[in-house]
Amino acid sequence: MRDGSALAATEAMTYLPEHTIPLREITNALAFSPDGALLALATRDKHAHNLLYRVGDWSPQPAPRFARYDLRFAADGALVVAGVGVERFIPNPTKLAKSAFSIPGHPKGITRIEVSPDGRWIAVHKYLDRLELWFVGVSPPEQRCSVWTGTAQLFFFAADSARFFHSSHHYEAGHPVDALHEIALHADGRTQGPTDGPLPDGLSAHHAVRATPHGLVTLGFPERDVVVYDWDAMRPRRLGVRSLEGAAAVVGFAVSSDGCHVAVQVGTDRDDRPREWKLVVVALATGEEVGELPIGTVSAGHLALSPRAERIAFTRSDTDRELRIFRRDA
Repeated sequence: MRDGSALAATEAMTYLPEHTIPLREITNALAFSPDGALLALATRDKHAHNLLYRVGDWSPQPAPRFARYDLRFAADGALVVAGVGVERFIPNPTKLAKSAFSIPGHPKGITRIEVSPDGRWIAVHKYLDRLELWFVGVSPPEQRCSVWTGTAQLFFFAADSARFFHSSHHYEAGHPVDALHEIALHADGRTQGPTDGPLPDGLSAHHAVRATPHGLVTLGFPERDVVVYDWDAMRPRRLGVRSLEGAAAVVGFAVSSDGCHVAVQVGTDRDDRPREWKLVVVALATGEEVGELPIGTVSAGHLALSPRAERIAFTRSDTDRELRIFRRDA
């Protein structure tokens, strides 16, 4: 593990409060746009299911209506939202245009999505139902793959959009078997595969993962370390982040919308006092800790990190309904 010398050799980023947005309900998803100009939320609020804000003056922008469970920004800035259906919208400061397409989601709205970096593919996970791969480079979108799944499902696109991966879990001779399936993707919508193999060392279907240009990023069990899997052979590289040593408890992380930094939430027990929480920012290219934000005795719920780790946004995990945004101190 690192002894802190890397952090000492680098000017660490500090963060100051910038804005607080009151919320009336629980947040389902939170994301910055690729350019950092917008911040989007999907909430359970029946009066304002989705919220979209212009970063800086924090003015509300026209946002998709109806209940949504998940959302992602595409590389071109389009907002893809998922619930009973999956739709793609182009943000506009005056009026939101009609969705470019509609893909069926879970009938109860419990739908998770991933969007390929080139924006041509969308993976749709329907809770306790199916995982579907859709090609959206044509109109209407066309389904290329559909597999039965359960509560835990690992799925992601490679950083070059040329491969899609998903996990599976089954039993052979009474023993559990976990596998990772790879599908080759072509820009014209053709697919090849899948090819099957074991899950990479240390990875499970219960991990939260994020695809970045630097590799597949997750938090390892039980080491509680940031782990990066290279795209060529899926070999794990543990960053050895100093702040995750000892009695630290990790409950979440977020990758910046440009894929260059990761924010890790860490809680440390101190004798009889309440657990103290902080967010640690790590540069994925070097594995160095480059910033830190103490957030008190209440952990964060959802996290989002803007490009260049300029802003951190998070909701609290307690009953307070608010979104807090911190900006890097210049």
